[in-house]
Amino acid sequence: MGARRKNTLTTFLSDVIDDSKALVDDLIDRAQDIEEKTRDAATSALSDESTDSPSADEVATLKNALAELTAKVDQLAAVKAGAK
Repeated sequence: MGARRKNTLTTFLSDVIDDSKALVDDLIDRAQDIEEKTRDAATSALSDESTDSPSADEVATLKNALAELTAKVDQLAAVKAGAK
């Protein structure tokens, strides 16, 4: 059995901050993915070569990515609200 950490307020705050940092990093990565997918979909929709609207798969992918990002933002807001 390994050494057990002391449960102090500073340890708790440190854990919350570390988790928040990880969550923010994940949010940024997902936001960049969404931005790239949105840019690609817009470019595809507006290009002279393609007069079709985005495919159902592209729209579904964007909706899923947006839902994931929204869930992460909600999770971050809950963590921040709990830390106050």
